[in-house]
Amino acid sequence: MKWHWLQPPASPLADLIGTMRARNSLLAAICGGPALLGAAGVLDDVRCTASLTPEDDAYAGIAGRGTHLAQPLVVDRDIITATGSNYLGFAEEVLRHLTARRQSRR
Repeated sequence: MKWHWLQPPASPLADLIGTMRARNSLLAAICGGPALLGAAGVLDDVRCTASLTPEDDAYAGIAGRGTHLAQPLVVDRDIITATGSNYLGFAEEVLRHLTARRQSRR
């Protein structure tokens, strides 16, 4: 079996994502990246999107996790997901969230 980034060697990254979620950190993933959030277990109660189909190997990371919406950008609490073609909207939303967090700490 060929190694895949969603399999155990990636578990330290999944652990980091879980720790960040527990700290209410902003998590953002684009294109196939939401699969790693799903594999880390942070999409279980979240609305999300991704550029993945059941034919993609990485789809296993999001299959059965969260509520998938056919939208280019989805924001659910502190998790931002986007399709790869919406990279500008994704970047704007991440910056908007970071700016709001910074202003709320003043």
